[in-house]
Amino acid sequence: MNFMDVKTIFFDLDNTLYDHTRAERTALQILLNQNATKFSEIHRERFLDVYHQNNAFYWKKMAQGDITASELKILRLQTTFAEFGFEKLDFNDLAKKYLQIYTQQVFVFPRMMEALNYLKPKFRLGILSNGFAKIQRHKLANMNLQNFFEITIFSEDVGAMKPSAVIFREAMKLTQSRAEEIVYIGDSYESDIVGAKAVGWAAVLFNPQKTRPPGKLVDAEITHLSELTRLF
Repeated sequence: MNFMDVKTIFFDLDNTLYDHTRAERTALQILLNQNATKFSEIHRERFLDVYHQNNAFYWKKMAQGDITASELKILRLQTTFAEFGFEKLDFNDLAKKYLQIYTQQVFVFPRMMEALNYLKPKFRLGILSNGFAKIQRHKLANMNLQNFFEITIFSEDVGAMKPSAVIFREAMKLTQSRAEEIVYIGDSYESDIVGAKAVGWAAVLFNPQKTRPPGKLVDAEITHLSELTRLF
């Protein structure tokens, strides 16, 4: 695709620039190891897999308006620990500790800085993310990326989550841009690509695992961030 009209590039954050999966798994391991005696019989890999499934389930519930962000933070841990026989823990405290540990993890994808340094002089750059605003800002600060992004838009602030058109239209409003002037780069076909294309944006799928996308809406697909220097 020809990206000649593009003036603004929005990035997803989690699992596009920030390696959320690695940070999540590392933080959960640390959380369990802080109480190694109590949780000695929990199989670590199974725990991580169960949490990942529960987290995805409750994020969908929150996107549908069925639960609040505060409830999500507790329920994803409560449901996971319950499967391993722990039902009477202080889940409020565990949720706080988990997020504290998680925000301390700084894992980025290879050659991210190369790509951003190349794009920054050529385009307006922004972040458009479904993550919790405070946590996402912490991550950007920990990665020293604040100065790269002119605009940061988080679903918690907007009151709508990707793939809702509301959050994408808010981005157009804030940048005073036309749809054909924006491209979105993200790892989720359902949230990022479908959402961006629904409002007329170009969309680039970041697919380091080389999985087959469930649809054909993508304008381009990359497996390494350095490929952006060739696209733009």
